[in-house]
Amino acid sequence: MSFRKFTTLLSCLLLPISITVGCTIVLKKQVDAYSVNEGRNFNYLCGIDQFSRVFEPVTGMNEEKHVGIFYFLWHGESGVTTHNITQLLKEDPDALFNVKGSSKSPLNAFHYWDEPLFGYYRSDDKWVIARHCELLSQAGIDFIVFDTTNGFIYEKSYTALLEVFSEYQERGWNVPKIAFYTNSMSIRTMNQLYDKLYSKGLYKDLWYCPDGERPLIIGALNAEHDKKIYNNPSYNPPELTEEFLNFFDLRSTQWPFDPFIPDGFPWMEWLYPQPNHNGIMNVSLAQHPQLPFSNSYFNRNLNKGRGYDFDKKENIESESAKGLNAEYQWKTVHKNAKDVHTVFVTGWNEWIAQKLNLSGSVGFVDCFNEEFSRDIEPAKNGTYQDAFIIQLIQNIRKFKGLNDNFKAPDKATIDITGDVKQWDKIRNTYINISETETERNSLSVDSKYKYVQDKPRNIIKEVKITHDKNNAYIMIKCVDDIIKDSGENWMNVFIGTNDLKLQGWECYNYVIGRSVNGDKIAVNTLDEKGNATKVADARYTIKGNVMQIEVKLKDLGLKTKDKGFYFKVADGVENYKDIMDYYVTGESFPMGRLSYYYYFN
Repeated sequence: MSFRKFTTLLSCLLLPISITVGCTIVLKKQVDAYSVNEGRNFNYLCGIDQFSRVFEPVTGMNEEKHVGIFYFLWHGESGVTTHNITQLLKEDPDALFNVKGSSKSPLNAFHYWDEPLFGYYRSDDKWVIARHCELLSQAGIDFIVFDTTNGFIYEKSYTALLEVFSEYQERGWNVPKIAFYTNSMSIRTMNQLYDKLYSKGLYKDLWYCPDGERPLIIGALNAEHDKKIYNNPSYNPPELTEEFLNFFDLRSTQWPFDPFIPDGFPWMEWLYPQPNHNGIMNVSLAQHPQLPFSNSYFNRNLNKGRGYDFDKKENIESESAKGLNAEYQWKTVHKNAKDVHTVFVTGWNEWIAQKLNLSGSVGFVDCFNEEFSRDIEPAKNGTYQDAFIIQLIQNIRKFKGLNDNFKAPDKATIDITGDVKQWDKIRNTYINISETETERNSLSVDSKYKYVQDKPRNIIKEVKITHDKNNAYIMIKCVDDIIKDSGENWMNVFIGTNDLKLQGWECYNYVIGRSVNGDKIAVNTLDEKGNATKVADARYTIKGNVMQIEVKLKDLGLKTKDKGFYFKVADGVENYKDIMDYYVTGESFPMGRLSYYYYFN
């Protein structure tokens, strides 16, 4: 063997980060994933749901791939009642299916299939909008499409949302952009949107422009198309003006029962596998080819619920909370990933449907109960909890996540009693998107409930982590001086060691902070019910708005040769043994079952 051949072979053996293609060695790029967008990113975000589905950190996102989601603005405008179908099915099904209606379940009234996690909120509730913005941004959603298909534009609600999203954008976060989907009286609706929003240049930085210049709008392509969609002889829309057509990137509506339109924008497909509309593909959580959805309460397999198995061609109730239906839909996307540039997901927060008299029987068209509905947003008492959020992020990262090599973290020994400036040289930083949290004081859609939530006592601004051969060091910086408290839910640092898995409580096998004594803070193991057992003490200091912790690696069962750990910092969560309350009360960085990862190497 020649020296040249020997050295080439040796290089191949010594480069585990390389990919060999034929005779060419292609090195995987090393990326400083912390520094992307000046640290305002979610690259190290990770998570696991109750079904052990995991999503891992990424080094970035493929900017040529986009994911959008259907978003609903009608809570408190179209829907102003809180009749709960799931509750009625348990307590008074006769009232629910009474076609004449009753006080418990009036005919033509909007009904919730169940109560959302954040309550029966109004769509202009900025406290809720902020959480939506954070969750959708963390998920990797590029754009949201407002449902204005019924001819209402919900100006009050979309304005409130744009105000909140623009605040996050001004702080440097890449938040989802916006577009509108019209259908009934489409041209009238699109002209209203142009007059009220687009012609005035309002919130221009939040317009979703797929071609880089013109904002997307979905609707009828011309007056004839519009009349055909609406099918009402009294409706005579004008033709779209040249000004309008030059201004917008107009895409045709694509209804699931209409013939295939190559350039259409699908919000749901009744066909499976889903067709590709010139690079755009839909993913929906459930489908109703035999309208209405409520028909499936009496004949389960008329429609396709959340747990529908496309191979067995039946609804499997035990798979509903896992989202088997959506998983099949995502498989179609991944199988055709080279030919798909945009995925549109239905949906985020529909929640309601009218109780209708359909030929003498009660019908709810677009949602009915947990199984036959299509919301990703968690329900307050739902069995799926946040599983659809985890599933969404997992599949978005599979579709457009980049998996280059992570640049190793900065390692250092920190004197936690010393100057906080020691941390300035550490780039291992996790910045909190929700650093300006406010209190909640808002009414439900029917004004019967008042939702009050205090501003978190300690709002986390950022977390830095580093380690040496013996210890891990954690720096928690808050917006204001840290308020101390003696409760078990004060400044808890949850840690899961090595691979993401269901260990301890909700994937965390340790928590630091259930008790303090002088300069010592307890290190506890967690059982599956969230009960803590003290195993050691760590050291901590507080100086103004900065808390520093020094914890021995061995007290976390870790060695420097290990993979690392994932973490969450939480303070003041009221029901701190309920993982879903980490979306609602107190401060949780990040929210719910989401975590951030710290790699040792």
